[in-house]
Amino acid sequence: MKILVYFILCLINIITAYELHKLSPFTILWRMDNPNRMKFGRRYEIKNLENGMSQLSHIEKNIPPNIIPSNSLNDAYVRLCNDFDNTDLKKEFLQNLNESLIFQKAGELYENRENYFVEFIEDDGQKSFIDKVGELLFSEEEPQFYSLFCQFTQEKGNWHSFIREQPHMKIISLKLINNNDEIKDMQVKFIENGRMRKRRILIGTSLDFEIVVFSLCALSIKDKEEWKHCSAPIDGGYHFDMALRMSENYGHLNIASFTKILKKKKRKHKSDPEFQKLVEELWEKDVDRVDESAITLNWQGKLEKKQVKDISPDPLFSSVDESIFQKPIYAALLEMYKENNFYQQVCEQEPPMNEERREKFVKIWGLITDSEVFKLGYDFLLNHGKTDKNFDEFREQMFDFWFGTYSRCEQHENSEPLGSSGFEHVFSGEWKHGTGVEGHHNWLRYYLGEKAGEINYYGYFEHQNNNILGTFQYKWKGFLKRIGGFFFRTSPAFDFTLFTVCSLTQPGNEACHFELLNTKMFVTSFKMKCNNGTCLATSYPGLY
Repeated sequence: MKILVYFILCLINIITAYELHKLSPFTILWRMDNPNRMKFGRRYEIKNLENGMSQLSHIEKNIPPNIIPSNSLNDAYVRLCNDFDNTDLKKEFLQNLNESLIFQKAGELYENRENYFVEFIEDDGQKSFIDKVGELLFSEEEPQFYSLFCQFTQEKGNWHSFIREQPHMKIISLKLINNNDEIKDMQVKFIENGRMRKRRILIGTSLDFEIVVFSLCALSIKDKEEWKHCSAPIDGGYHFDMALRMSENYGHLNIASFTKILKKKKRKHKSDPEFQKLVEELWEKDVDRVDESAITLNWQGKLEKKQVKDISPDPLFSSVDESIFQKPIYAALLEMYKENNFYQQVCEQEPPMNEERREKFVKIWGLITDSEVFKLGYDFLLNHGKTDKNFDEFREQMFDFWFGTYSRCEQHENSEPLGSSGFEHVFSGEWKHGTGVEGHHNWLRYYLGEKAGEINYYGYFEHQNNNILGTFQYKWKGFLKRIGGFFFRTSPAFDFTLFTVCSLTQPGNEACHFELLNTKMFVTSFKMKCNNGTCLATSYPGLY
C-alpha cells in the first residue's frame, strides 16, 4: 500500500512538473501571485472626492491614501524610497526580496531558462539571480530602482508607487478596466509636466512579482533602443503583456516599462447577405487586382501566439512581376511613396492640407475614387442610408475622412502634434515609441520596404491558401510589428473601398464579417475625432 501511495505521489509530481514546463515563466509567477492580488486588490477602490478629483483608497477609512500594505518587503521598500542614497537600506531591501518565494521561483526559472519560452542573454553563470537583479536595479552608474518603482510617470511606476505619489499628483480620472478577484487593473489619466498622460496599472500585485517579471524581461533584452514584449497567457482568457525598452539618453541608461492585461472575446462569424454580395462584386470588378501567378510568397516559419522571434531567414516576397506597376493606379501609388509625403514618426506634426499638399495626392485619389469599385461602394452606402450626399460631395467628404489629421501621442490636448491620418496609417505606415509599427496595411508598401532591405520578416501566424491574406511579424527600420497583416494582390481601390464601407457600416474590432475565396474574414475599423471632425483611425483585414 505504501509503495502504491509513493508511486501515485511521484506520478503527481511528474505531471505537475510537465504542466509547469509547458507554461511561460510569467504565467507560473502570475499564478503564484494570485493570493496577493485577491487579498490586496479587494482592499482598494476608486473614491470620488468633493473637489471633482479621484483617488485610489483603502476600504478602511482610517488608512491614508498614500499607505501601501505592510509586510517585510513593502516596509523595506518604503524606507528605501524615502532614503534612496542609503546603502544599508538597499542591502536590506535585496535581502527581503531574496527571501520571497516568488523571487526564489523566478531565480529557478532563470537558471533553467533554456526549458522555457523566453529568450535570455547568454552568460557565464558566475553570478546569482539576486546579484543580477541587484546590478540591474542598483548599479552605481545608473541606478534604476527609484525611477522605476518609487516614482509614477508616463513610462514608469506601478500601483505601489502610484499609492505613494497620488497625494502629489494632478489626477484627471481613474477607471477600472477589469475588476474581479484575480485581475484588477486601472487606467490613470493625469497631468505630468503640463501634459495629459494615460497609464494602465495592475492593482494588488505583490512588489516581488512586479520586480521579478521586470527583471526577467530586462535580462532577456539583447538590443537596446528596441522594445521587448514579454507576454504570457493567464487564466480566464486574459493575457499578460509587459513592454520594456532600454535606451541611452545623452550617455545615460533609461528604462521605460508598460504592463497591460488584455482580454479578447471572439464573436461568431456572421456576414450580412447584402454586404457579402457587395464584397463579391468588389472582387469581380477589381480590374487592377494582381493575378495569383504574379506574386510568389515564402511564408517559412510559423510563430506561436504572442511569440516574438525571427524564425524565417528569407524575405516574405520571393518574387513579384513588376510589370503590374505600369498600371496607372500602382504607378501613382509608387510615385506617392517616392515623394515621402508622410512623416513616419507619429509625434511629428504633418504639414497642413493646403492646396499645394493636396496636389500631391490628386492622382492616386482620382484613380481610386473614379474606379468602378469605389462607385459600387458609394451606391451601397447610399442605398443603405449611410450617406445622403451626391457622388462628388461624398468623394470630398471621404477625402477629409481619410486625410484629416489627429494625434496618437497622448499628450496635452493643447499641444498634441497632428502627426497621423487614416490614409497614412493604412497605406503608408507609422512608427511610435512604445508600440513599434502602427498601421502599414498595404502589400505594395511592405514589398517595397522589404526589397529595399528596410524590412526583416520574422514569420507568420496564419495565412490563407490562395495567398490573399495573412498575419505575420516583422521589423521595419528597427521598429517591431508584432502582428501585421494585409490583403495580397488586391488593388488600392479595393482596399480603400472595402475599408471605407466597413468603417461606415460595421466599425469595431473584428466587426465587419464576410467571406472571400471560401474563407471567413473580417475587417477591424475605428474612427476618431480629428481636425476635420471625424476621421478614420485604422482599418485592416484578418482571418477569422
